[in-house]
Formats: sequence, C-alpha cells, structure tokens
Amino acid sequence: MKNRNLFGSFALLLRRRSAGQSPSTTGANPSQVSLAKQASTSMFSNLKKCIKSAFSLVEILIALIIVSVVMAALAPVITKKIKSSGVTIGGGGGSGVPSAGACGMGQYFDMDEQACKHCPEGHFCDGFNKLVCLAGTSTSADGTDKHPLNGQSQCKECADGYYALEASPTCILNTAVGCAEKSKIDNACISCENAEDLLVDGNCVKDVPVYTLLNDSGSDITETDTELTKGDTYWYLKIKSTGTLTFSTVPANVMDVFMVGGGAGGQSYVWGECEQNASGGGSYNILKNIVVQTGIPYPIKIGAGGGVTACTALPSNGGTTSAFGTYSHGGVRDGSHSICPFNDASCDQKYGASGSSSNQIANTGSGGKAAGKGMSGVVIIRGRLGASNVQASTIPSYRFLNDSGSDITHSDVTLSVTNEYWYMKFANSGTLTFGSLPNNFIDVFAVGGGSGGTTYVWGECTEAVSGGGNYNIVKDVAVSIEKSYPVKIGAGSGTVQCTSNRSNGNTSNAFGVFAAGGVYTSDHSICPFGDASCDYKYGVPGTDANQNHNTGNGGTKAKPGMSGAIVIRGKRTIGGSSPTIPTYKFLSTSGTDVTTQYSTLNISGDYWYLKFTNSGSVNFDYLPTNYVDVFTVGGGAGGTTYVWGECSQGVAGGGTYNIVKDTYISAGPTYPINIGGGGSVVACTSKPSNGGASSGFGVHSRGGLKTQSYSLCHFGDSTCTYTYGNTGGNSNQNPNTGNGGAAAKTGMSGTVMIRGKLNGSSSLSEKIPTYTLTDSAGSDITESGSILSVSNTYWYIKFTKTGTLKFNSIKNPTIDVFAVGGGAGGTTYVWGECDEAVSGGGNYNIATNINVVAGDSYPIVIGAGGGTIKCTSTRKTGGASSGFGVSAAGGSGTTAHKVCSFNGTDCSVYYGEKGSNGNQFQNTGNGGTSAYSGMNGTVIIRGAL
Repeated sequence: MKNRNLFGSFALLLRRRSAGQSPSTTGANPSQVSLAKQASTSMFSNLKKCIKSAFSLVEILIALIIVSVVMAALAPVITKKIKSSGVTIGGGGGSGVPSAGACGMGQYFDMDEQACKHCPEGHFCDGFNKLVCLAGTSTSADGTDKHPLNGQSQCKECADGYYALEASPTCILNTAVGCAEKSKIDNACISCENAEDLLVDGNCVKDVPVYTLLNDSGSDITETDTELTKGDTYWYLKIKSTGTLTFSTVPANVMDVFMVGGGAGGQSYVWGECEQNASGGGSYNILKNIVVQTGIPYPIKIGAGGGVTACTALPSNGGTTSAFGTYSHGGVRDGSHSICPFNDASCDQKYGASGSSSNQIANTGSGGKAAGKGMSGVVIIRGRLGASNVQASTIPSYRFLNDSGSDITHSDVTLSVTNEYWYMKFANSGTLTFGSLPNNFIDVFAVGGGSGGTTYVWGECTEAVSGGGNYNIVKDVAVSIEKSYPVKIGAGSGTVQCTSNRSNGNTSNAFGVFAAGGVYTSDHSICPFGDASCDYKYGVPGTDANQNHNTGNGGTKAKPGMSGAIVIRGKRTIGGSSPTIPTYKFLSTSGTDVTTQYSTLNISGDYWYLKFTNSGSVNFDYLPTNYVDVFTVGGGAGGTTYVWGECSQGVAGGGTYNIVKDTYISAGPTYPINIGGGGSVVACTSKPSNGGASSGFGVHSRGGLKTQSYSLCHFGDSTCTYTYGNTGGNSNQNPNTGNGGAAAKTGMSGTVMIRGKLNGSSSLSEKIPTYTLTDSAGSDITESGSILSVSNTYWYIKFTKTGTLKFNSIKNPTIDVFAVGGGAGGTTYVWGECDEAVSGGGNYNIATNINVVAGDSYPIVIGAGGGTIKCTSTRKTGGASSGFGVSAAGGSGTTAHKVCSFNGTDCSVYYGEKGSNGNQFQNTGNGGTSAYSGMNGTVIIRGAL
C-alpha cells in the first residue's frame, strides 16, 4: 500500500509536469512539496530494498526508470528549495557532486554528465542551477553579464518601452507607451500581432478607429455609406448618410470634425422670363480637438441638397448637416464657400461651392447647377495616427437634458480640449448637471441670436442683411457638481419685408450670464473669450460665409438669423486649494431657489464677485469676510420710435450707479435685492420711459432718463468687459448693465453686484457696533434701511430710511454725526413759457463727539426729496433729516452745497449738489434734475475702530 501511494504521488507530479504546470515551488501546496521531498528520499531507500529482495529484473528496471523521471522533474524544485533554505550540497564521500559555485562564471553543473556547462541564452546560472530569465529581462547573445552569485540581476533589464517574453534572449520593442517597470511584464505591456496596431488601455487596437454606422431603421450601413482612409499624419472617416455612429475602438479619443450642409437647388429655364441659374453651396463648420468615447452612439445628420425650382421662384435651400452638437446650414441662393476639409491648403475636391458642372459630386454640399439639384452634405472626421488620449481627470463628466427631460448629452453638446482648457458648447437649450469637475471655476461666453434678414419688395427696396447677437464674457464663475444649471440658447429671428423693422434675435443666458439678441446691422465679430483667433467669429452681420448654427450671426438676404451660443471653458489642470469664496442661496420674490439662474459668483484677481440679475433675496451660509463692496445700477431709459415727418428714432440714457465700499454683511440675515427694469419704448414725440431703481444691501441707484451717460466699470475699475449706465446703442444692449435703449429698443435692466476679498478676515467684527433699526410699525428694517461699512480708522452707519435706532453693543460710545436734508424738486417744461430746470441740494450739518448708550432708543428721520412742479411755480423744498440732536434742512431754490460726508476730501458721492443727470443717487440730498424729484436725504454716523 505504501508503494502504491508513492507511485501515485510520482504519477500526480508527472501529470502536472505534462500539463505545462511549472515545477517551481512558487504558489505550490506545501504538502505537495513535502511529499515530493519524501518521495525522492524514500525512493532511494526502497530501491536498495528492491535489490536485496526477490524482485524480478523487470520490476527493478521499472523502478529505476521512474526514479530517473521523477528526479528530472523535481530537480529545479529541490534545488530552489535548497537554495532558499541556505542548504549546501556536500561534496564529500566520493559522490562526485561539487559544491555550489564550483563551476565557472555563467556556468551550471550538469548532473547527467557530471560536468560544468556554459549557461544557455535566456537563462542565468549561479554555479549549480540553470534557471530561466524572468519575463521583462533577457541575457545577451554572447553570454556576458552573467555572474554565478548574483541571482536575477544576471538577466539584464529591458530598456524603457521594451519587454521580453519568458526565456527570450532579446528585448522586443513594445508599441505601447513604455512599460511601467522594466523588469516586469504586465497586462499593459504586451505584443500586438500587427506592427501598425497600438496598445491603448491594455488592449491592442488598430491605429485607425473601428466603428459602425447604423441608419435610422437600425440597419448596418458602415460598408456602403462610410469611407475610412489613412494618410501620413491623420486617418479620415467620411460619413455620407444620416445615421448613428458608434466607435468600438479608437487609437485616441481626440478628433477633428468637418461638416458641410446640403447645397441649394438650381433653377430651371422659363422662356421669355428668365434663364437658368446655379445656386449656392452649403455652409461649413470645423471643430477641433473634440473628445469622443467608445460605446457611445453619436447621431449624424447629412443635409440633403435642395430641389430644382422655376427661375421665377426662390431656390430650394439645402438641408442642415449636424454632428457632435454642432450644425451647418444648407446653401442659399448664390452663396459659395469653396473650402477644403479642415482648411488644408489643397484638396482633391472643395466643398460648399456654388453650382457648376465641375462640382456635381454627391456629399460635397455644392449648389445645384442650372436646372440641377443641390448636392448633399457630408461629415468628415479625422484623428492623428498614434495614441493620444485625454485623461478623464482633466475634463468634466456631465449630463445635459432638454426641456422635456430627454438626455441630449451626446447630440447637443460638444466637448473639446486644448493644452490648457476644456470647452463645452451647447447647441440647444436644456439643463446641465456636472458629475465631476477638475476644478470649480469656469469661464462663460454667451452670444444672443442674430437678427433676421429682409426680403425683397418689388419697386420699393432690396433684400438686406441683419446684425449679429450681442455677446457677454464672464470669467471664473463658481460651479459645483450635482447642481442643475439651466442653459438658454437665444433663437435667431425670422425674416421680414425690407419695408418693415427687422426682427431682433433672442437672448441667450446661462450661469447668470446674459447676451441680448442682435439688432439691425450690429457687428460684434468676436472669438469666444476674446481669443485672438478662432475658426469662425460670433455676432457677425449676415453673409453667406457665416451661416453657421449657434454663432449668433445675423441673417443673410431673406434668411433668418443664426441661433445664439453658450460656450463654457475650464482649466484642465487641477490646481491647489480653491480660493475662499462665500456660499449662499438666492430666492426669487415668490420664494423659488434661483441661485443658478439669476446670480453669478466668480473670482478675479484678489476678489470674488457676486452679481444678481433678477429681484429676490439672498442669504449667506458662509462668508470669508464680513466686509464687501456694493455696486448698483438702475435700469436704462427706453428708446423712442420713428414718427414720419416729425422726428427720428432716438436713444435713451443709462441708469445711475452707486458704489459703497467696505459694507458690513453677515451670514444668516436675509438681504433683499431689487433689480430695476429697463424703460419701455415710446414715440419720439414723448418723454423717454425712465428705468427702474435697483437696490441691495442698503445701496440704491435710480433708473436712467433722457440721454445721460455714465459709462462706468463696476467698482470704478479701470477696465472691464463692458461699462454700465451708457446711453443706448446697438453695441451695448447687454441685460443687467443699465444701459439705455437703442433706437426703438427698451432700456436694459439694472444690476446689483458685491465683491469681497479672497481669504479675507473678520477680525474687525469685535470693533464695530451691533444694532437694530425699526420702523414706526415696529418692524425690523436694519438690513434694508441702513448700511454698515468701515474705512481706514472708522466704522460708518448710513441710514436710508426713517426709523428708531438701538445699539445692542458698542465698544467706543463716542460718535460723529453727519446729516443732509432732502433735495429740492426739479421743474417740468411749459410750452412757450419756460424750460425745465434743475433744483438745489439739501443743507447739511456735522456734529462730533456725541455720546451714545447701548440699549437706548434714538430716532432717525430721513428727509424726503421735493417733488416736481411746473417751471412757472416755486420749487418744492426737500424735507429735513435729523438724528442724535443733529438736524439738516431740505434744499430749496437752486443752491448747491456739494460736500463729502464729514468734510472728507475724497468720497464716492457728494451730498447736497444741484440736480444733474450725473448725480441722481438715492439718499444724497441732491436736487432734482429737469422734471425729476429731488433725492432723499440721509443721516450718517461714525465711530473710531
């Protein structure tokens, strides 16, 4: 029985050997190793017994054969085990087996021949063993660099980008980008059978993509409707039919896309009326460095060529081509583009040319020749030969849903990259949600829809082109994952007859950034984010060469304007910790959360900026500092319409602005925000419709009137993207700027903006007082009726509403008081008697070193500005202001006082001035302008920090 078990163990070992399992002890069952050792020892012992026994000669021979086979199989196992255990094979007793290291350098001891042998290629030798080189290493052909005492280092490591299979004598070039470890072969370092294939993400892929194109019914049209070619630098994929494209493998996930719309159809001949005419080619579009994924279905739409029409009728326009979230409109009339794909210097066939006999090739987007239909459009994709994938961590993941909730992520959004930025362009309106972001700050570019062109009216006028949409750029807007951001693309307007006013384009907006639609022939011609160059510009007046979808370009002759665009970009690299910025919630007047729709948080230089574009209320959860600067601008006055024979259309004035620095706010309270609307359009024989007032954090700005212009950057910075409070003009019709209306255009709405220092400190909070202000009904009006600010060595509280003040705490109970009464009212025009006239500002008074007590009540009275009267009447005097026993009478007549609070030499606004269009700031006591009421007065107190 014992011999049967022994022979069974040998049989098991032999079966493992014949099955290709390594005899190495690595990973072996310890009991099997022990059994093998016992077997070798027991076999020699039993063999001796067999010789002494009455076994037959056949049995002895069989036993000897088994012993020799088993020992050959176990030799590496036993040798390695002995070596790892530090066991030395003895050489005494006349056995003839040498000690380890007895053989020469790079040799091993051959047990069969009882001699030292040279180490063969693909192995290393330690003077006794002959072991195979591990994967990732190799020996040289001449047997050098082998040392009997130095283990695996005798198998040379392969250089970076190379590998060696087990027992291979040479290092083989790896077509992937390097092996991570030279002495190790892993799943990402394998040999591809085809030398032109590439190793991408551990898989061998072709150096051109593998893909399928399915038509709308789901049939595979890859072979019949696509062409894949390869050049010296790029591969090209030409798609000739509408369908859904899916990549199985791509050597790189960054590609360029060229597309052209279908050409317009030609016109047929009518005897005695007109001749045959050729028509224009489709417009084109070029996208660079877009990011695609394998396994994602991308819809491709090829625009059809227009049909043939009679020469007395308008040509039949070509169909729109679309792919990867961008569109190219079909051809119109006589437009010609004649471009090579990707703007290469030369090509076999140009695209988008007007119709001729020489270019009637399908899928070129060329126009129809005389009496011939237009050619269908095309989509061409190219990618570089060689793997160059964009790391997922450097670009966002996201989802985009349309207004009905359908996922349009891959059909209506284009994600592209440069070395530094990722870009996302939206083709339609929807809701964006980020799943991941490299960082939390993006730049936003918006352009409104273009104005539509005009059609021909016989005997009166000809067709005309129209202007492009306005644009807006806001940088460093804070965003976060898992929030929903609405994106609105302003549609281009339709065409009208040339005797009618053009139809303006619609507004685009996203992330609190708005861009109005185009008007008339306005030209903005800007690259996204103001870059020096781009494939095509946005906001251009209509021409046949710029009819690209989502550019906000104006309409061509008898063509509608192009829809607007929203483009965002973010840094691809992940920087350090984000600057400290506030967290907040903005609610509409009805209580709906409109934080992402109507507020924009961004950073620039040392400041964070928070801009509000609609009325509501804001509540801060966290503030990096309690001191902010506040900028407000009222809505612009409305423009006037044309009245034949009486007057021309006129522009109107911008809203007034106000700046208050170092205003104290805190987390917790709710701050009301009011955005003044723009004035409406009136007839040119009427007075302009004034804009509404804007207010926030106790800072007010009146709306615009007439034609005054302020043209101020927010917070008085020397440069800004656009200025506020301008008179109306086609180039400044940006919402929430308070700019006046252009001819026959409404004024622009105003805004409220605050800014604060990044990584600011609130250490001053212990030095300033805490207080409440209540109105006559006992309601708390602290936030809406007062402004707490600091400057240099003082804290200041400016009161804008009448009420009762009570200090809760005050470190230094000695204060100074400044008061100014309300300004006198202006006068209105009386025909044939007098003109409109301005009025005087309120009187002021200053008192110092007044002691106050926490807990006591102090009445504050704010004098109202005088109302307007006819210029033949006496001006209405402003009301008196008072507080802490200090009183200042209201203004009368035309007297001006013009003083800084507390007689300072520099201030944001002057108090008690005569009325003028440039000083209509609330709570300054300034006089009324012509036909305008005087400004309310104020009370300001200050104390030492």
